[in-house]
Amino acid sequence: MRRTRVGLVVSLGAASLLHTPLARAHEPLWGETPQTFAFGVIHPELRFARGESRFSVQYAPKTTENLKLEVIQRGAGGAADDIFLTQKRRTRATFGPDFKQMEALVVGTAINRPGFQLGYAFAHERLTDTIWASAVHTRTRSERMTELDAAYGYWLKRARTPADHGFLIALGGHHEALRASSLTGVHTSLILTKGPTQTRVGLLFPTKGPAQLRFGLEALL
Repeated sequence: MRRTRVGLVVSLGAASLLHTPLARAHEPLWGETPQTFAFGVIHPELRFARGESRFSVQYAPKTTENLKLEVIQRGAGGAADDIFLTQKRRTRATFGPDFKQMEALVVGTAINRPGFQLGYAFAHERLTDTIWASAVHTRTRSERMTELDAAYGYWLKRARTPADHGFLIALGGHHEALRASSLTGVHTSLILTKGPTQTRVGLLFPTKGPAQLRFGLEALL
């Protein structure tokens, strides 16, 4: 039994090393993740939804810490509505016989207007699936929002080499509370990975109102 457990730990570690240069599906389209990237990695990302676009660039000054600059634009205006600089710091990483658990804290500040962001993220990751959970509070002069998310992702096919395609499907719940309104619903995302790139498309089905579509592109440089 002990040899079996040791073998599983070695296999998981080897798989993690093998996947380091790959764009692993580290989060669905709703919620935050404790995943941080290896030292020196640059991670650009685009997200689109009806009435909103987000562009961000993350940089890893060290493996347990990522810095992210995010520009958010709502509506058809040319100017950015919000620009946030955030720091994600991984506070815990625990390795088991066939799993890895991670936690992280997110602290950010708005640099184009008064505002801040605080968040917590958790993940329980195995070679076949992952569970995510997060809570993020954002406050600016004009708005206040708290987002709560939980999701489960299952690998239909996991990439083993940069030439392979990977497919993951995620299902979860989302709740956001604004100053004067709230939204609750379930969402599903399909995530395609190939080498250092990743494409994501997802639908959120709220308890009230029409479904919301999101689309995302990202890469590891």
